[in-house]
Amino acid sequence: MPTKIGVRNQGSDFQVFKQIFGRQEYSVIGDLGDVDTVIDCGANVGLASLFFWLRYQPRRIIAVEPDPGNAALCRTNLEGLGPSVQVIQAAVWPIPTDLAISRGVFRDGSDWTGPFAWP
Repeated sequence: MPTKIGVRNQGSDFQVFKQIFGRQEYSVIGDLGDVDTVIDCGANVGLASLFFWLRYQPRRIIAVEPDPGNAALCRTNLEGLGPSVQVIQAAVWPIPTDLAISRGVFRDGSDWTGPFAWP
């Protein structure tokens, strides 16, 4: 289990931390019983994956995050959870295609927003 959680001083990491662990926004899900697999699409820095691991102890977590910096910190944040946690640097899209991250054009343009664009 991780003893430290990495968040960057700039960007949205601390806001995400407050949403998940401070305001407990995912607690509305309630008790799901025996959870086998969690797939976290748009995993950012892995905080939701960590929350679900702590709450449900799933057998497997797949964290999918397209941004290289986010994916690297996600790996760091989740590495203490063991080999059943996999971080994949990719995006989930309804059709097979190439995508590019375009910052600053959607919402606040921070680390937790996209959008994606077809190159």
